[in-house]
Amino acid sequence: MMYSRTKNEIRERSMLWHLIAFALALTIPIFIFLTGILWKYADSERIQIQDSALAQARAIADDVNQVAAGLIATLQVTATLDSLRQGDTDAIRATLDSIRASTGLAMVLRDSAGTLRAAPGGYEAPRLPPLSPAAPAGGPGNAGAVTVSNYFIDPDTDQPSVAISLPVKVGSHQEGLSLSLIVPTSWLRDIINRTPLPDRWIVAMLDGNGVVLARNLDYATYVGKKGVEELVLKLQQREGTWQGVSLDGSPSFVAFSRSAVTNWQVVIGVRLAELETPLRQSMLIIGLTGVALFSLAIGMAWLIGRRLYQALEDLSESASSVERGDAPSRILTAVKEINIFGQGLALVSRGFQERGVELAASKERLARILDTTPCGIIEVGTDGIVTYANRMQAQLFQMEVSQVVGQHYRDLARPVSVDGGSSPAMDELPLAQALRGDNSVGVEMTFMALDGRPTTVAVNAEPLRTADGIINGALAAFVDVTARVLVDARRRQVEARLRTIVETVPVGIIFAEAPSGRIVEANVAIETILRHKIIDLADPASSRAWQALHEDGRPIAADEYPLARALSGREERPELECNYLRGDDVRRWLKIVGAPLRSEAGTISGAVAAVVDIDDIKRAQEHQQLMNRELHHRVKNTLATIQGIANLTARSATDIKSFRQTFADRIVSLSRTHTLLVENSWSLIPISDLVRLELDPYRAGGHDQVTYEGRDIWLPSDLALALGMAFHELTTNALKFGALSVSTGHVHLHWQTQSEDGKRKLVLDWRESGGPTVRVPVRAGFGSQLLNNILARQLNGAVDLTYEPAGLRARITLDI
Repeated sequence: MMYSRTKNEIRERSMLWHLIAFALALTIPIFIFLTGILWKYADSERIQIQDSALAQARAIADDVNQVAAGLIATLQVTATLDSLRQGDTDAIRATLDSIRASTGLAMVLRDSAGTLRAAPGGYEAPRLPPLSPAAPAGGPGNAGAVTVSNYFIDPDTDQPSVAISLPVKVGSHQEGLSLSLIVPTSWLRDIINRTPLPDRWIVAMLDGNGVVLARNLDYATYVGKKGVEELVLKLQQREGTWQGVSLDGSPSFVAFSRSAVTNWQVVIGVRLAELETPLRQSMLIIGLTGVALFSLAIGMAWLIGRRLYQALEDLSESASSVERGDAPSRILTAVKEINIFGQGLALVSRGFQERGVELAASKERLARILDTTPCGIIEVGTDGIVTYANRMQAQLFQMEVSQVVGQHYRDLARPVSVDGGSSPAMDELPLAQALRGDNSVGVEMTFMALDGRPTTVAVNAEPLRTADGIINGALAAFVDVTARVLVDARRRQVEARLRTIVETVPVGIIFAEAPSGRIVEANVAIETILRHKIIDLADPASSRAWQALHEDGRPIAADEYPLARALSGREERPELECNYLRGDDVRRWLKIVGAPLRSEAGTISGAVAAVVDIDDIKRAQEHQQLMNRELHHRVKNTLATIQGIANLTARSATDIKSFRQTFADRIVSLSRTHTLLVENSWSLIPISDLVRLELDPYRAGGHDQVTYEGRDIWLPSDLALALGMAFHELTTNALKFGALSVSTGHVHLHWQTQSEDGKRKLVLDWRESGGPTVRVPVRAGFGSQLLNNILARQLNGAVDLTYEPAGLRARITLDI
């Protein structure tokens, strides 16, 4: 036996060494793979924490936007009050007191120098420091309107505060005045603390100068301090991240997001030590795992090596017997395969001669098989000259076999592309790679045939070697796949068009397979509509992801969905409108239309369903129906009220002229009250608006014949209508016969709420003085009838009219 290398040229190692090396070769890639996974996991954990910090910063910024928008709305509503435009100082202070009582915040009226023109009771600071605005509220596009200040100390409370200001016009002062809502930064801390965050995360809010307004931890220590200079410069961006030493001196990762309304920055800091915890844990796991794997591999290799070594010793002795021509002895070892191999050696020694005869017959059969196979086969020598080609290979080249054999394979056909790419270099062809010792499997190569048509073949090529492993040629098999490539190209083109259509239409589309009903494909629009994942969900008959209701509130059974009905084959175009529970726990009305998909044999192979969100259409229809019913109800009530006014007016009128004038006045009063209700969307309205509507005309000109007082109470529409008419009748009576009929007369109205028997009641006290002497009327007029019929009977109230000589007194008590 000959060897290509001498024994001295080979470094011999023991079998145990090779087994240990083999075990390590298997273990090290596993260890590297596990290391990569753990490292990737630690890195993903760090990225997830960073992304979560930025998302939480955005969420808190959105929360700040909502709170600031509500405060701005309060300023804007206050700025529209008549008392502010008319410069009524008492009314302005009353309004500021009411706002402070309801919100807990002080709203002040100040000039540009900070001097207070009006403030709620108890607010003792004579002036505010000039407020430097951080930015216009809502961004630069709102300049000149609402502004938000930077950090300052409220001189009244000595508390860190910010101010939201709105320029207003008060009486004759048309410029230079502003309404300012003083917001303590403790409010901002409460906003921060509403959002649940992991322990040890630091959340802060900074103004436009980078000064800390609020902080979830150590609030008193850091409020009013300016942030780290490098971070403050970074905060000029709308949102982003930063890494450095934080204000408390610890290395930290910081995520920030700007409030679009206030221009404040919400900053969330996570210490780097917390971010690196997953990495340290992963390194520990990697180290322990590596030690365990290497120890186990070496130990197992040593145990197995001992058994294999003895078995191979016996096999080597048996092989030596065969080489000498002797009958090998029977091998009995602990390794089954070696025992079998030993038996094979005995058979080999007896079968060499028999195999020689069979080999010649096999060669002849192989030649016939190769000539009849539908696969082209070619063999080349090391020089690339073709030594064999079967008939199919010659047909692929559009030649005779004799024309192919003897030529260099490069001269037979020049490839246009390989695996759909560009034309390859000649040394990259499968046969060239096989001659270098590389195998090529499943390579698709396109070449131009002699008739000019492109032909695509799948090529497998591998080297031919001598018994010593030396390459002495190459063998390649060619299969014509031109037809399949053309079909695949057309199919891909059609699929691309269909995919473009499915992904473009604004309709959710789902495909399910039959008979399992498993959803196998869906477009992007469906997950936007349903707000949950679709692919790999179970079929509608078993999945809990599908939760919907019929219009009457009944749950929709799984087999009622159009997709399930289409899969069952019961209907060709099933439809359904349902109230669907989306993945974000919001219910929306959807319309679903399904259709079965059939194979060429006509059997159902799947189903498709189209889903459209029709919630807006449903809501519009419901709203229209509600508005129609409400309009019908209110028209009937108004007509009934007008009819009652007409009847009562007719009873008390002495002639048609007085009836016309009195009836018109009462209708106008009713109209004004209706207008007030419409402006408040027929919901609750303040009693002060009703009082001002009727009595403010008699307060003009500095006479002040009418005064009124009482805290604002919000009244429902039916009670507001009745009280509006009652105020009108009392005022009309005072003008004709009472205190307002002379210049020395005076009317005072006071109202308050009381609790009686667990019920909340509204008590109004109308007092007249300084007018003509009052006498008890001979008959009841419209006013007293209205007060008794509507207020006392219909609204379950109590009316007490006292005709004192000094003036009429009316006491009205109503349930509210």
